[in-house]
Amino acid sequence: KPSLLDLQGRREGEDDCFLPDEQSVTGGGGWTERYQVICDRLRSARQLSVGTRDGETDRGSDGRRHGGVPVETLTMDLLTLAQDFIHTTTTYGRILVLERFLPTSQKSIKPVALGGAIGGDKYVVNGVLFKFAVDSAGVFSGDDAAAAKVANHDLNGLMAYRSVGLPGICFPFMALVDFMGFRLLAASLLPV
Repeated sequence: KPSLLDLQGRREGEDDCFLPDEQSVTGGGGWTERYQVICDRLRSARQLSVGTRDGETDRGSDGRRHGGVPVETLTMDLLTLAQDFIHTTTTYGRILVLERFLPTSQKSIKPVALGGAIGGDKYVVNGVLFKFAVDSAGVFSGDDAAAAKVANHDLNGLMAYRSVGLPGICFPFMALVDFMGFRLLAASLLPV
């Protein structure tokens, strides 16, 4: 779970500006791995409950499933992870927007070269890839609103694939951050 320092860039009571450390920029987070573990455990718990007969329960006398972990705990773990991801993407997304027009040398989070025609500058921080939803390559004749719609379609496409429920396929966390007229697509890094 990210610490308060990871999310806000400063400890409580400090007024220093945000300067992420090397680990928070290049890695960290582990969002996708933690998400997959929770989803796999929930899927196993559901399969156990589907496999019961005529009202029998697969819960033990203590009401627990799946290796002693209550389903309710797994659900709360998933909710907590999602809330942490949203908080992280919102916090870093705001920083990226506020620093959008600064020279690269003055940015606290530096862009990374990942290629691609849409999205302009891309950033990786705390295990999350951020892409500005702008038409920097002229694919949509400079229409940034169309690029923002494409980012929304990316999120909808991910939700559609996820809803199929195929086991063994790894999906990232994804969120859209809208701030000060800019849209950022934020996606957790996938293991390679």
